[in-house]
Amino acid sequence: MTMKHIYILISLIALGIVAFLFSSYLNPKNNINISSYEDCVSAGYPVLESYPEQCNTPDGQHFVRQLTLEESLAGLPKKLETKYTTGIDWPPKAILTNETYNCTVAGNETDRAGKTIEKNINNRLYCVTTVAEGAAGSIYYQYAYTTAYNEQTLALTFSVQQPQCDNYDEPQRSSCKIEQENFNPDEFIGKIQIGK
Repeated sequence: MTMKHIYILISLIALGIVAFLFSSYLNPKNNINISSYEDCVSAGYPVLESYPEQCNTPDGQHFVRQLTLEESLAGLPKKLETKYTTGIDWPPKAILTNETYNCTVAGNETDRAGKTIEKNINNRLYCVTTVAEGAAGSIYYQYAYTTAYNEQTLALTFSVQQPQCDNYDEPQRSSCKIEQENFNPDEFIGKIQIGK
């Protein structure tokens, strides 16, 4: 191999390195560590028209935009669509505290402090406290659902009123009992898409 061939070979290698560096500079997607929805969008990958929005990378990573707490709660109905269950404090109020999530299971609904149980609702662990109190032909239920949220504790609180169905004549009495037996506040909480 002559010196001329060596210079040509070195020049081609150097040119290849420069071309690679230049293409990396022009195509920043190759240099970005994609680890979130925001990173994916910033890198210019397409956003799927869904709610919440989603972004996919060519290497198969999938990211979903985390909804804000306000966006999550906005998806709840403004009032309960029930005849025999009335929302008193509805929709739920959200309270964030700088505490670690903890659940102490205890009590009974009619106890002053209520009944507290831990539940898995849509793959999220909640500590659910229910307090029931009767007054003037109705039963009032106070609910508190707490869960871990961004290294804090999120509490969702609301109250409902249910009339005592035996105060009605038939067929309202039966309709009232069926509705109240099927009323499940977990279904509303499960619709809230809460991030980490």
